[in-house]
Amino acid sequence: MVPPDVFERARIADALGPRPVQIDTITRHAGLSASAIIAFLLELDIGARLHRHAGCLVCLAMGD
Repeated sequence: MVPPDVFERARIADALGPRPVQIDTITRHAGLSASAIIAFLLELDIGARLHRHAGCLVCLAMGD
């Protein structure tokens, strides 16, 4: 799995916000592979910058 580049990361981040969104929606919005999306979300998760919700929903952690 190749991690997303800086431009792909920006497209993924653009699809994220404080409201939970489905990972499938992020994939459609960014137009990238699911593996690129998952890799970036994992980085955010490890850095405690992502909240995971039931139903495959995610959102950015906003200054907890």
